[in-house]
Parts: sequence; structure tokens; C-alpha cells
Amino acid sequence: MQHSYQDWSAAGKCHTGPRIQLISMALALVSIAACGGDGEVTGPGDERGIEQAEGEQIMLSAAQIAAAGIEFFEVGPGLVETRLLLPAIVEPDVNATSHVTPKAPGVIRSVHVGLGERVQVGELLCEIDSVELGVAVAEYRRSSALAAVAVEQLSSETQLYAKRYETLIASLDGLIEVRKGILDREKELREKQVSTVRPLLEAERAFREAELSRGVALTELETEWDARIIVLRAGVKVTSIEEMSALGRLAALGVRDSTVEDILRSDDVYSGTYPLRSARSGVITARSLSVGRYVEVGEELFEIQDISRVWVMASVFEDSLRHVEEGQSADVTLHAFPGEIFRGKTRLFGMSLDAESRSLALRIELENGGVESWSGEYPFRPGMFGDVSLVIESHLGELTVPESAIVHEVDSDVVFVRTSAGHFEKRRVRVLGGDSELVEVVMVNTEGEVLRAGEEVAVSGTFVLKSLASADALIGHDDH
Repeated sequence: MQHSYQDWSAAGKCHTGPRIQLISMALALVSIAACGGDGEVTGPGDERGIEQAEGEQIMLSAAQIAAAGIEFFEVGPGLVETRLLLPAIVEPDVNATSHVTPKAPGVIRSVHVGLGERVQVGELLCEIDSVELGVAVAEYRRSSALAAVAVEQLSSETQLYAKRYETLIASLDGLIEVRKGILDREKELREKQVSTVRPLLEAERAFREAELSRGVALTELETEWDARIIVLRAGVKVTSIEEMSALGRLAALGVRDSTVEDILRSDDVYSGTYPLRSARSGVITARSLSVGRYVEVGEELFEIQDISRVWVMASVFEDSLRHVEEGQSADVTLHAFPGEIFRGKTRLFGMSLDAESRSLALRIELENGGVESWSGEYPFRPGMFGDVSLVIESHLGELTVPESAIVHEVDSDVVFVRTSAGHFEKRRVRVLGGDSELVEVVMVNTEGEVLRAGEEVAVSGTFVLKSLASADALIGHDDH
């Protein structure tokens, strides 16, 4: 026996329970939508009618199927996964976070960036007037000047020594040349027997003394220079050490090499302006300063985060620890982007339980970009809530259906199978496993048809089918 919607409406007048009235209203809405909104409801002979047959058979017209939004899935083998769902929150990558602090005390002179602005490596954040920096700059200028003077003095005295040495050699060589000329003349006179031996011997002695004097004079000059150059080079080394020490002091205060060059070229006597620059590219996520405020060494003025990569921190509770390990594939969903799944891998698994929540921290790293529904940069923002899904077991199921096809009743689970065009049959099933997209099922307590691969089950609009089945069951029960 088949029942039309009109039969159920008539039955509803006799049985005025709240549940029957609600079901009748739901069916009326489907029928109205299927009839084009004119409210006309037809009987069993009209192809638009909704009918219920014995043996839990349901019949709907094509228009009513469309109006109820019923969609189908073909039953068959599929990958069945059991997943662990964990609560999670987006956090910044702490390895990509910089806390900007001054290395010298002073008064904020100017601020060049604001909260939320993007900055690049080396970009000027603020300037600080620092007495300590001014003293360090003055000391560097002094040591740099002394080092330059020492080098210049060494160069100048080296040049003077070279000229003195050259002049001395020329003078001594000239004297030797004169002595040699006299000696040669006396030899010639002696050979001609014009002169005696005595003048020849005196000329030879004078020549030898000139040669000896040359060597002594050059040795004395070289010894004197050696001693002098030791002093000069020591002075250059000492002043160079002092200059490097002063430069190191500036570097410790955060002054860059390019800034040092500007200091040396500047005519500013004080030069105590301390430029504070960004050590990384990122976004200003915290700022705690204003012009005219005095700041101490180590006081945090800015926080800069590079959020091009973020951490998704999940909480793994104590009873689930055995299912989790590093390197697992993880699906991340965020409340801000419903329907979107972001895939990553577990990177860090905590070593100690949180005393209050009894959970361990699990980290998944994600590149911050590539979300279709987000037109700007960095869709993942620290503080966003979401979930992490981990596959802890998977196998190939013989008969699988989407979880949305399962209709939960008081005493069993059922699916609605399309047996032919517009005809549906309710069949009881038992879910064997799976809690993600697909679940594995088997038939239970079936005397008639069994669920087979290749059949189609409803995966949406099942409320209408369940309402029809429930209405028929209630009416049939009351008839008895």
C-alpha cells in the first residue's frame, strides 16, 4: 500500500501531536517548492506527488528531489580513515620574531614607523639622543685622529730618512772619490820617481780612512733609524688599537660602519644621535615609545614579526599521545576560513605535559599565503583558532559512503538507497569505522535487499526522507 502526501495530511488532522504537525509542515514546504510555489498538492496519480510504500519505500518526483536538495553518492570501495581532531591556535614563528632594544640610554628624538607597518632589514625605526653615544663618538674621533697622525708621522720620517741616507751616501762617496784621485796621482808621481814614498803612503791612508768612515757613518745612521722606526711603528700600533677599541665601542652601541663614516665626515661636534634600525624584515607588532621619552638600555621599544611563515600549535591530550609523532601529515582548518584545508607536517612534539590542561604542544608550520578567499597578504594571523586533524589509521573499505549519508535514528543507523528514478528505500546499516570523509558500513538485520557496490545513496536532503519515513511509521502505528 502506498500513501500520498494528502493521506498523511488527513492523518495529521486526526493525530494532532506536535511531531506530526512539524513533519507535515516540512513536507508541505517541499511540495510547495516542487509545485512552483503555488501551494498545490496532488494525489498518488500525479508524478509530482510524494508517496510512501510498504517495506519502507519512498517515492518523490524529480521536481521534489531537486526542491529537497537531495544529492547522491555511489557506494563502493574507498579509503577509510580514522582521524584525531585537536584544538589549535595560530602563533608567530618565535624564531622569526625580533625584540628591538636600545644599546645606549637616551631621549627619543624621532620615530619613523608605526604599529602594523612593514619594515625591511636595516630600515630606520627611531633616533635617540644619547650622551653615552656622544662620548663614544668623541673618543672614536680622537683615537682615529691620533692613529692618522701616527701613520702620517711614520710616513714623513721614513721619507726624511730616505733623503738623509741618500745625501750621506753621496757625500761619503764623493769624499772617497777625492781620496782615490789623490792616491792615483801619488802613485803616478812615484812611478815617475818625481815624488817620495811618504806622500803616497799618506794618500793611501786617507783613502782607506774615507772608506772606513763611510761604513761607520752609514751604520750609525741605520742604527739610529732602526731605533726610531721601532718607536714610530709602536705608536701606529697603539693608536690603531685605540681606534679599533673605540670603533668596537660604537659597534656595541649599535652604530653601523656606514654611520661611522658619516660621523667622520660630519662637522657636528656632539654626534650623539643613536639610529635604531631593524635587524629583520617583518611587521611591527608592538611599539612602546614616544618622542621625548627617556629610555634605558635593554628596554623593548619595538617587536617585529616575520609572519610569512606561522606556527599552528595544537594541544594533544594525554590519552591520545600514542597516536602522534613527528613528521605526520596534518590537515589544518581555521575558523576564519570555513571549508578551507591547509596541509602541513608535524614538526615539534613537546616533551612535558602542561600541568593544568594535561596536554602536550604539537607544532605544524605553514607558509602564510595562498588562500583564495583572502585578497591581501598574510591571511594567517596570530591568535586565530582552528583544528588540526591527524590520520591515525587508514584502510581500504569494501562498502563506503560519506558520513553525511548516515541518518542516525533512535535504535539504528540507516541510509536511503535510490532503487529507481524517484524511489528510495531505507536500509539499516552499521558503521564499521572511519570518521572523516568516508565511513565503512555493513547491513544489519536485513531480510530483503542488501547494500551493494554501485548503488546510490542520498548524501544531502536526508531530513526530508527521514521525515517521510517517520511520518509513515507513526501513522501506521496509530492505525494498528
